Amino acid sequence: MKSKCMGCLFLLFSLALAYQPPINVIINVHIEPFETEIGDTVSYPTRLRGLCWLRDTAAWFGAPLSVQSSGEFMEYVADSGDYDEIMRIIELGGDVGTHTHPNYWRYGRHDWRLFAPVEYIYSAPPETVWGVIMANKSCVDSVIGAENNRTLAPFFREYLPEIMDSLGFYQICIMEMNQEIEAESVLMHYPWNPWQVRVDPLDLEDMLREDFDQPYVQIPLLPEAHPWSPTDPPFWKRRFIMLYIEWLAQIRHGDYDKVWVISWLAHPRAILYRTDDHIDILKWLTDNFVGKTTPTGDTIAKFSTASEVALQYYSWRSEHPGLSSFNFSPGGEYPYTYPTMRYFHWGSTYDTTVHLGDDIECFRFIRRDEYMVPRDTIWVLWHWFGDDTIDFCLEHDGYLLTDNGVGDTIIRHCGEIPICPEPLFVVPFDTTGAVAESRRLWGKPLLSTFPNPFVLGCRMEVFAPAPATVEIISADGRILWRKKVAPGRSAISVDATGWKPGVYIAKLSAFGRTMDTEKLLLIR
Repeated sequence: MKSKCMGCLFLLFSLALAYQPPINVIINVHIEPFETEIGDTVSYPTRLRGLCWLRDTAAWFGAPLSVQSSGEFMEYVADSGDYDEIMRIIELGGDVGTHTHPNYWRYGRHDWRLFAPVEYIYSAPPETVWGVIMANKSCVDSVIGAENNRTLAPFFREYLPEIMDSLGFYQICIMEMNQEIEAESVLMHYPWNPWQVRVDPLDLEDMLREDFDQPYVQIPLLPEAHPWSPTDPPFWKRRFIMLYIEWLAQIRHGDYDKVWVISWLAHPRAILYRTDDHIDILKWLTDNFVGKTTPTGDTIAKFSTASEVALQYYSWRSEHPGLSSFNFSPGGEYPYTYPTMRYFHWGSTYDTTVHLGDDIECFRFIRRDEYMVPRDTIWVLWHWFGDDTIDFCLEHDGYLLTDNGVGDTIIRHCGEIPICPEPLFVVPFDTTGAVAESRRLWGKPLLSTFPNPFVLGCRMEVFAPAPATVEIISADGRILWRKKVAPGRSAISVDATGWKPGVYIAKLSAFGRTMDTEKLLLIR
């Protein structure tokens, strides 16, 4: 199994075989329509000042911008003679493209109107989609030139293959809102690789599937920090570290290299409200990851633009024909290495890096409740070069639930925590409240049976926080079936041949107490 500690020799051998390019970090800027109908009163001068501030601040850190602009903003640029401010983005290595909202129609210069409800975004006819894109595109072209307008953030997906193909020079489609929602709901995070995405307007629930026939590459886009949708730097840092952990896994055991990307989104109408947040993220990245190497010699991350990532992807595609960059369909297998990492990190924010030794990496996270009160502390740690056992009691004095990212979960005392080059996810565990604690950490029943009712047999999914026993008991109290299970998640088959129809009780026991029970119904 990939997640087992493999020791120093295997690690060094695999590093000689596996290479992953640095993680691309994109600062993406969406310049929205002036949506006065819904209360957006931020003026053009304020938006321009925010854009220029971020452009110059990012440049100081060596980071270019990837900007997609609405047409109306570019009309104001032309009216005010601010061409140089926009072209400066390109001169500094950035790119500028088009952003559209398909329910905003251009009736004339500075006459952009909301002509349909937001639901129209997902049912607009092709002539409307084409008209909205071309209206915005022509305004952007008038400022930067059509030859520089290569990216599109469309906010909708129907008819895009035909439109993108006909436009020809477009390289990129930035991930749109429906796909963001789908990725969050099924993966619990955004994809970490660009990919050619399937587009089927009749199947909006299958929006993450790979399709090599599509004419454009999709770039995942993370949400923004702004006053009306709070996404603070600790949240974004946690997302980056999740990607970092997967990137390292692919260096150790990946079959082939991939293009890796993460971005954060800014809107000029809100940039000046959150200047400290942008500086915080830029400084954290440059201090720890961008241009830095791991102890094993791999460059971790670099600042990129959407166009650069697209070109990197197209080059990768030509060198890896038929290989998948990213692919996921409803009900499919989790497409990355550590499926339980997302459960540990869901809703948490980065807190700090913990120093445990020169060859040990450790990050601490905080999960808060709906009132923003800290609820859990979560750590992820690993040894860069081999296997070791560490004393973790300075971080937490007591018992800890440890998980290797694939569901192998064990309760350990803080004084003896085994680590290796694979990540170990750690949370405090209260043995005095073992039942409630286990259910809270697992997030669902510790014992579940399907089908139920059943005829000849059933399967049980079990989450055991420690060595445990599963029993099935008849209505008169007799134990008909018993099985010991190891800590972690298990799937168990039960053969009920010869049992009488009726009600039975399944019981999970650990720590000398009943952890969970379930009523079973056997029918004939």
